[in-house]
Amino acid sequence: MENLVCKIEALIFTSEAPMTVDEITMFFNKIEPAQVQESDVLSAISSIQEKFNNDSFSFGLFLSGGGFLCQVRYRQQLF
Repeated sequence: MENLVCKIEALIFTSEAPMTVDEITMFFNKIEPAQVQESDVLSAISSIQEKFNNDSFSFGLFLSGGGFLCQVRYRQQLF
């Protein structure tokens, strides 16, 4: 599947609840059956974490409740 990293990033960052690797894999396989493996999702998540794992971004990708979730890093300092 083309642009899988960008699509997974968008899916996680717009999700209201943490998404597990299994949920992400199933989501994309509903669109294009048997095109995405769990290893593809794990690799994409690793790339996304690497991208946002620095202080130049105000948000990041975190493991929460068994799934991955976008979270704002500096929210408490704002309010």
